[in-house]
This record gives sequence, structure tokens and C-alpha cells, in this order.
Amino acid sequence: MKQGYVRITNRLIKEVLGFPVDWEIVAIRPSSYDGVSCMLISGSDFPETSNYGRAIKDVEIIIHKEAVKFEVRER
Repeated sequence: MKQGYVRITNRLIKEVLGFPVDWEIVAIRPSSYDGVSCMLISGSDFPETSNYGRAIKDVEIIIHKEAVKFEVRER
């Protein structure tokens, strides 16, 4: 198998996935060997945490596609 390390910036990941402006990627790490990684993201949409006993919670991102495009063509 051929392999190589690739450096990808958090900014690129954020832009490609279309994250909201105030979301910031704090860390990314592999969480298992089945191709899944875990990403720590901060932003106003996430549960509140603090340094005083509130642990960071597991969350999921649900994407809602809100735009519908209509096209009109002659037949």
C-alpha cells in the first residue's frame, strides 16, 4: 500500500464543510481504526463547558439543507 502524510489546515476543513463563522476547530484526532475521527469544535451552538467540572459533551451535527433551486427550461 502507498501512503503519505498530508497537512490540512483547520481553515480549509471549516470552509469545505461550510461551518458557521463562529465555529472554530480546536483539535482533530483519530478515534478508531474504521476511518472515524473526533473533532473538538467551539462555537455558540455547542453546549456550555467550563474549567470547573463541566465536561465537554459528545454532540452530533445535523445538517439542514434549506435552499431549493428551481430551474425552468423550454420543452
